[in-house]
Amino acid sequence: MRRWIMGCVLGGAVALVAAPASAQTPGSTICNQLAGPLKGVGGLPPRTRSVFDVCYDGETWRVQPPPNPRLTSKDPVWVRVRHFNFLRYTLAFEVEEERSESYGFLAKLWSGILNPSVAEILVGLGQEAVKPLNMIALAADVYRTSQETQRRITAAVEPHRKPGLSLAEVTRLTTATAGVRAAVQAMQEAYRKLQAEAETPEGFRSAFAGSSAKYYQVAVEHYGAATSAADAFLALADRSLGDEVKKLGTKDAGTRVTVTLVSTDPNGVKEEFETIHYVSQSSSPLVVHGGLTFAGIKDISFDKVKRVAQVSEEDLFQQRGSGDNASGFALFLSWQFWAIGGSSDQEAKQQPVTLLASLGTDVREPGKTLFAGPSAMLFGRAVVTAGAALGRETTGDEPVEPTIFRVLTDRGTTSWFLSLTFRLY
Repeated sequence: MRRWIMGCVLGGAVALVAAPASAQTPGSTICNQLAGPLKGVGGLPPRTRSVFDVCYDGETWRVQPPPNPRLTSKDPVWVRVRHFNFLRYTLAFEVEEERSESYGFLAKLWSGILNPSVAEILVGLGQEAVKPLNMIALAADVYRTSQETQRRITAAVEPHRKPGLSLAEVTRLTTATAGVRAAVQAMQEAYRKLQAEAETPEGFRSAFAGSSAKYYQVAVEHYGAATSAADAFLALADRSLGDEVKKLGTKDAGTRVTVTLVSTDPNGVKEEFETIHYVSQSSSPLVVHGGLTFAGIKDISFDKVKRVAQVSEEDLFQQRGSGDNASGFALFLSWQFWAIGGSSDQEAKQQPVTLLASLGTDVREPGKTLFAGPSAMLFGRAVVTAGAALGRETTGDEPVEPTIFRVLTDRGTTSWFLSLTFRLY
């Protein structure tokens, strides 16, 4: 039974200790400093606190862990990427299943962002222009505003070539996006006037049968291309200026979760730009701590030796160790059940004293000795534990010499122990 308990203790302790810490220390507000404070909850449900924020400082990506990074099996976890550059990249969250963003918007943007050919206009200018000068002027205005919209889109996209946007780049993109919206409004107004003229009897003949038909057709084509490019740009710009949220949901206690964020550029080249690790812990507040332990159980062991007699060899046992009280390193897994102020939050390191119920074992020979007793954790770091040590002692009988015996007796024993340990997780 005790072996089974020790297996549970050590299995839980190893799983917890093996988990690397987040890229930033608990309580970090690096993303609020770099990307600005959020308005409301940033697209998340109300009272959501288990959120990893990922932001860009102009050179590297940074991770701001949740205010309370102790994530339990009852906590739905979210990852929020702030100001990712969707103008040039797609974003994928690789967890247990991979979710990649579509190339659809980027394909629209890059197919429409190229300046359209003016060959048809140049050819048309050399031909006869008869009565419908109003139709030509309106078509030229649509073409001009369409070109202006394309130029503003190109100028807005060009400076942003990295997967993330710094706060300064967010400001520039916000200004550029407002300029594109203004250009789109002017283009739409020019197109409205052109269509109003085309719906009159004389304008209809000019648009579809007269010498100005080619101008009308070129204006409509360029308006459609600019509209598609603007729609794609504005959708991607709004995403880049906002937050991309991935819900991870709840995980079973003891589950180690690794979230890898992957960007893909227009050439299809993928790059892993940030990784988040966390462990879904038990909803009960458990603490792992380890350090030096002193116990009243005697530190004695024996080696088997052979001694040559007159006609045979005899198996004897030679004592190792002085028989003093045992000391060594132990690992504990503890249940936190009380803290000053009534908080049982494992991450509340500001609490001066927290009481724990601890269960541990010697790390040199796991399972040989079991330690159980109450602990006091000071400021979430140092832990003092005292209680009962349960183990087995081996003694020698029928001595041949002071340290050599013919028979060994193994018996269970209970004694005291005292430990000074430090919190690992």
